[in-house]
Amino acid sequence: MGMFDEIRSDYPISPDYNLFQTKDIDPDTLMSLYYIDRNGLVWFIDYHDTSTWKYDDTRQFPHSFVRKPNGNHGRVRHMSQMTKYITLLPSAYRGSWNDIPIYVLHIIDGKVQSHKLQTSDAIRDQRNYRVQS
Repeated sequence: MGMFDEIRSDYPISPDYNLFQTKDIDPDTLMSLYYIDRNGLVWFIDYHDTSTWKYDDTRQFPHSFVRKPNGNHGRVRHMSQMTKYITLLPSAYRGSWNDIPIYVLHIIDGKVQSHKLQTSDAIRDQRNYRVQS
């Protein structure tokens, strides 16, 4: 689906999916990992500086670099400053783009306050919306 941030959720957003993708969390990050626990708290999983990349000339491009762990551990921090609406798409969805379930979460101070399923009819209505003059 592209280069999205990934969110794993133990919070009951959907009965069918627990792994989602979004581009709404932070426009400066790319392919970051997040977790929503059972209480609705949003966590950022940071693997920065936990490994280095080494060139291996015995391997063929594009896999000529090998990840080598350097002994540092990742960090998990609560996103306590996050207050926004985010849109989630299920990662494992297989089907037409017209029918993809879209979940909208309202997050205040790093905690999910509410969530809803945005139906495909509502999406079509938004695309066909015209400003009346």
